[in-house]
Amino acid sequence: ELSQTDARKNLMSLIGHYESKNNYNVAFSKDGKPVTAPFTSMTLNQVLKWQANYVGNENSPSSAVGRLQIIQKTLRQTMAEMNLS
Repeated sequence: ELSQTDARKNLMSLIGHYESKNNYNVAFSKDGKPVTAPFTSMTLNQVLKWQANYVGNENSPSSAVGRLQIIQKTLRQTMAEMNLS
């Protein structure tokens, strides 16, 4: 039987594999062509700004980025819950 920690790791691995091919520096693409940015080198606020620009100026229907394709709303909520700025 898997521990909760192992089950979470397996779920995260599954999501990462199918959502981004485990690429931490990829964003949602409406046409299937990879959109990349150096998310792993950005601060959280820089990622939020990138997401806002991508949805606003690039007309993307989604702000999903990173290995797990985290959307802007989820990132903001998580930052608030963890007292990150």
